[in-house]
Amino acid sequence: MGFGRYRINWGNETYFEEVETYFDALQAYSKNVGGFVDEQVKNARTRYTSVQQVEEEHPYSFEMLDEYGKYLSANRLSDILFDSCIVGTMSFIERKLLFLCKELETKNRIKLSDTSGKGIRKFHLYLTKVCDVKTDEVEVSWAKLRLFNDLRNILVHSHLNRVIPKNRGDLLSMLRETPGVRLVIEAEGFSLHVSDDTIVQEQIRVGRQVLDHAFMERVS
Repeated sequence: MGFGRYRINWGNETYFEEVETYFDALQAYSKNVGGFVDEQVKNARTRYTSVQQVEEEHPYSFEMLDEYGKYLSANRLSDILFDSCIVGTMSFIERKLLFLCKELETKNRIKLSDTSGKGIRKFHLYLTKVCDVKTDEVEVSWAKLRLFNDLRNILVHSHLNRVIPKNRGDLLSMLRETPGVRLVIEAEGFSLHVSDDTIVQEQIRVGRQVLDHAFMERVS
């Protein structure tokens, strides 16, 4: 980050406690989720394969269908748990940006409520236009954070089953470039499936860059 000072009355220790430790915890959580999912899928696959061998002459036995259902459920764990990581990480980043804007608001005549937009788009506009925060060097990270925010909104609010609309080419491009992400074409768009924590680790990396730069004012 280089030399700088905090834009608000917040020392290194407080920033470390309120931001850095949370990012570290989110990183550890997403990695543990990956290990838990892998173990659950492995065990379910082993049980299902074992029953298949025993019940080879009775492919539709209750036990085989039961183990197959458990195997499918184990595979769904990955989507469910990594969804929670994406949503939780985005909510944390959004809360910290809101906190910063409200603190800086006390020094400005123009208030956050006077700024158009919603969520992180509103925060970005307020920080750059009202608070004179220069974001040129991290604008790529801001752009990616907006995509993660859109993804969070789709996961939380979409009436469809985790489907990315076909007209969201920018978001689809980011997801296609992310290891561990699989997109399956559907009638309404592309359903999203996540198999490891790569996407969450990238979200955390981007969030760190945005918050570090937003909270820290560079000095020569």
